[in-house]
Amino acid sequence: MKPKRRGLGLLITGLVLMLLVAPLLFGIGTWYGVKHIKDVADSAQTVSQGGTLTLDANEKALVMVDVGAAGSGSEFNVETGTATQSCDVTGPDGSALAATDAEKITATVSGRRYESAGVFQATGAGDYTISCAAGPTKVITGDKVEGMIGGTLLPVALGFGGATIAGLLGLILTIVGIVKMVRSGRERNQVGGPPPAYGTGYGQQPGYGQQPGYGQAPPPPNYGQTPQGQPSDSGGAPTYPSGASTAAPPPPSQPSTGSGSNYPPPPPLPPPAGSGT
Repeated sequence: MKPKRRGLGLLITGLVLMLLVAPLLFGIGTWYGVKHIKDVADSAQTVSQGGTLTLDANEKALVMVDVGAAGSGSEFNVETGTATQSCDVTGPDGSALAATDAEKITATVSGRRYESAGVFQATGAGDYTISCAAGPTKVITGDKVEGMIGGTLLPVALGFGGATIAGLLGLILTIVGIVKMVRSGRERNQVGGPPPAYGTGYGQQPGYGQQPGYGQAPPPPNYGQTPQGQPSDSGGAPTYPSGASTAAPPPPSQPSTGSGSNYPPPPPLPPPAGSGT
């Protein structure tokens, strides 16, 4: 019985992980991150140049400056370095606020590109005036400021990590499956054995005492019959088959002695015994 083929299940599982699961995990994580930033941007307050924004005491406000049109879709990036945009935020008492977090953040939402000018924290409740050199702004306030980066980057990071793990695991399973399939194929071929000889069916054995004949076998001897031309057991003359001639064979022909022959004449025959000459 031939062994079962092994490794096919591992090969299929590995290919599914690499080609389906890994891209799906990365796509889901990216989709959740983009959806989160879009929801935050839609809920943000739009403040025109020199406009005011009401904040509570110690409330944080992330100021995102509209820098112009961008491509379609949504995008969110956090880059190392300081923010390139600058804004002046003035409190109710006329004092200026300093940015507490100047990390550069860029986002593309609804075809517009935004760059961060920093995070400002209110010193007390009241109306704050925002003036930016580039133009209108979107201000994200409250708990959304702290959850914006985490809620956006965490799903993307989880999706990327899950896709990486699934891809590596799928690659390992694919390699192991291919190796097992090759080895099981060799084992199946070895168990099957070589093919039978031509003209011999499987499971058939040649009969004992039988030899393959080359050409035609000689005829059986004639037991009890005297060979032709041999003397019989009674000591008489040799027997011949019926109808066979018993005359002596003719003498060999002599070469011609004509004048045109180059052969010498034959010597005379000796006289027969008892002739007296």
